[in-house]
Amino acid sequence: MKHNAKLFGEHSKTHVPPFHFHVMRKSVTFSVSLSVFPRSVFLSVSEQKDFFLLGTATTVEEAIRNKEAGVDAIVLQGLEAGAHRGTFLPYKSLEDTLIPTATLVQQVQRAFGSECAIPLIAAGGIVSTAGKEVAQFLHSGCAAVQIGTAFLTCRESGSAKVYRDALLASSTRKKTYTTVFTGRFARALHNEFISIINEHFTPNQIPPFPFQHMLTTDIRSAAAKQGKVEYLHLWAGESVRMCQDGQSASELIKKIVEETDNEFELLIKRQNLHL
Repeated sequence: MKHNAKLFGEHSKTHVPPFHFHVMRKSVTFSVSLSVFPRSVFLSVSEQKDFFLLGTATTVEEAIRNKEAGVDAIVLQGLEAGAHRGTFLPYKSLEDTLIPTATLVQQVQRAFGSECAIPLIAAGGIVSTAGKEVAQFLHSGCAAVQIGTAFLTCRESGSAKVYRDALLASSTRKKTYTTVFTGRFARALHNEFISIINEHFTPNQIPPFPFQHMLTTDIRSAAAKQGKVEYLHLWAGESVRMCQDGQSASELIKKIVEETDNEFELLIKRQNLHL
C-alpha cells in the first residue's frame, strides 16, 4: 500500500497534524493518533501488506484527504459518536464538523461517486434504536459499522464503576461537546467539572491536547478511584441509553445481530412491495 504523504502537509518540529487512524493486524487492533505518532512510523506501517489502515473523518473534506492518503477504509464519525472527535483539518468552529452520521455517509458517498471502491464505516449512534441503524447503514452501502458506547457497561469492560454507573443513569444528564478534559473536542455527559471550567475560562483559554490532558489527568484519576463522578470525564455517544448493566459483550453482539437480521428482512419486504 502506497500512501500519499501530502495528507500531512509541511509541519514544524513541534507539531504534527492530528490525523486519526486505526491499524489492524490479524486479531489485534491498535488505535493511533498522528498528533503524537511520528509520520515516519505511519508511512512505514502503511507499506506493510499485513496491516489494514482505517482513517477517521468527520467531514467530506477529511474523507477526501483519507482517500488521497490511500487508507484501506474510512470511519465516518457522526456527531452522535461519543468521546474524542477524529477531526484533523482546521475549521473556523469545531461545531462545523458536527454532522449526523447518516448525513455524513450520504455526503461522502455523493462526493466519492458510485465507482469508489474504498469501504466506508459508519460510526455514531449506531445502536441508538436496536438494530435499525445497523441494517440501514449496511443497506445504504456502508461496508461496516463501528459501535462504542453500548459496550462500556458490558461485564468485560475495564471502565471504572463510577463511570459505568453514570452511563446507566445517563437520562439524568444532558450531553455536551467539550475540550475541558483533554484539550480535544469530545462528546460527554455534562458534570460539575465542565461547568466550573466553562465558568472561569473561555474555550480559547483552554490549552490544546496534550497539555490540558496532562493538567487534568491526576484529577480524573483521583475522581475514578474515589467515585467522584462530577470530576470524571464521562465520554458517551447517542447510544448511551442502550447501555445495560451486567450483560456480556457476546450477548450484546448477539442481540445486535438478531435485531439487524430482523430489520434487513423488513427492508427487503418494503423493497419488494415497491417493485
